[in-house]
Formats: sequence, structure tokens, C-alpha cells
Amino acid sequence: MSSTSQLSDLPQGVQLLGEACFHEDFSVEHTEGHLSDVDSLGVLLPTMIRSASSCGDSFGAGEFQGVVSLGEKRGLVISINDEKSCFRLFDGATIWSDLKDEKYERNWSQSGFPLFYNLDYIGQVFKSLGSVKWYGLRDNEDNRWSQEFLDDSLDTNAVESATMMTLQIDMLLKGQDLPRGRIRLDFENGQLWIWASVTDDYLMAYTERVDNRSDLSAIEQLGEAFLLGPLV
Repeated sequence: MSSTSQLSDLPQGVQLLGEACFHEDFSVEHTEGHLSDVDSLGVLLPTMIRSASSCGDSFGAGEFQGVVSLGEKRGLVISINDEKSCFRLFDGATIWSDLKDEKYERNWSQSGFPLFYNLDYIGQVFKSLGSVKWYGLRDNEDNRWSQEFLDDSLDTNAVESATMMTLQIDMLLKGQDLPRGRIRLDFENGQLWIWASVTDDYLMAYTERVDNRSDLSAIEQLGEAFLLGPLV
């Protein structure tokens, strides 16, 4: 989809701030709109792509295809193909569908469970979704992971390495003051979902490519419950 069509099709209140596309060597192909530091993006993207590709290898997810990230009413989309990488930054974006990601449109009425933060319940729901192959939580206070492997073919050491790569991706976004908090890494065969709280606790889940709208709604709701924090 061209940036022109995205500009005309975006929901009310959402605007495309700028776009930058890069050749295979990450030299600039073209830019438009208002991006503060395109040169920094040319340095950021290869590092992110290497880290994300390593994550995909750990899960057997296939070729890395891009990133969608949301945070503080902004959004970014990074799309990858054999010829170029494109970066788009949006203002006013709060849910996936704001970035023209229609199949992730929020529709919680289909999920059938309440919105609250309970780690045991989050785990139960993840286990009930056939697309989920792994999920993990990190408590920032003790820097320890609690994780569950729902696919016996996954290698424990490789997945643990992938979690570190994922944290690096989030830190890269944070360091560049780019949208973060809700991140999805897209691969040929699967997706890695990351939610980062304001206290730097993390919830992650690896799923097969999900097309079932009810499952997608459940996954998004679990992430939102985590970001809201525990009941007091």
C-alpha cells in the first residue's frame, strides 16, 4: 500500500507523520513528511532487523517481514522485503486498526472473559488458544522469567536467547523515543507479541499466524490487561 492511499484511508484523528524507505544497504531511497532524523533510522533498522531475525530463527518462524508498534498515541510500521525497508511513523494511533491493520481491529465482545490482570488466568487463556506456542513474563524487580512452552519442538536455550533479543528491540525503540509498549514482530510463519509496562515488566507470546478474529481479540485483551497492571 502506498503512503498516499494510507493517508487517505486512515481513521479520523490518525495522521502519517512521515515515511522513509531504504535500499538493501540502508542508504536512503526516498523520504516524505516530517521525520526528525532519517540518518539515525538508517542505523537503527539493520540492528533491529538482525535482532528480530534472530528471534524468528529461535521460534522457527521463517523470514522476518516487519514490525508494528504502538505507544503514547503514536504508532510505527516497519515493512521489510527483498528490495527495501520502509519506516512509517503515525500520530494519534492507539490500536492496531489505526495503522490500517484491519484484521487486528479490537472486538473484545468476542473474547468472552473479563478484563483484569491475573497471571494464572492469563496463562490459562493463552493455553486455550491453539495458535500460542510459547509465552513468558518477566518481573523487572528480580529480572526473572516465568515461561511456558506449549510446543515441544521449541529449543529452550534458543527461546531464552530470543527474549534477550526482544528486549534489545524494545530498548532500541525506547532509546530513539519511538512508539513502544505494544509491539508485534511479523514473520512468514508466526508472530511474536511483546507488551512492556511502565515499570519495564514484560509479557511476550509467540503464535502461529493468526487469522481468527476471536483469538486475535483475546490476545490483544490479555496484553491490555497486563499493561493495566495488577488489581490492588
